[in-house]
Amino acid sequence: MRKRTTILVVDDEDIVRESLRDWLDGVGYKVDIAESADKALRIIKQKKIKIMIADLIMPGMNGIELMKKAREIVPTISTGHYNGSRNNSNSNNRHKRRRLRLC
Repeated sequence: MRKRTTILVVDDEDIVRESLRDWLDGVGYKVDIAESADKALRIIKQKKIKIMIADLIMPGMNGIELMKKAREIVPTISTGHYNGSRNNSNSNNRHKRRRLRLC
């Protein structure tokens, strides 16, 4: 049996974290989740994560800072980031759009 690749998903929003986890799990990845950059760094240190996807805008440490610190721990880590933006054109129909960029 083939070992599944683990991806770490980092987002301060539960719905986004859980949605990404469910989707990635559904396509065959093992997924760890973290609600903050600090927790993500602890997981990276413990498990030597090789792939991380993170929100750019989070309370405390942002996604770019997280990626830099993650690479200090695991220099070969592959990272992707995304950010949400509110569509304020219609206050009754607000939603977040997310774009993913792999680094």
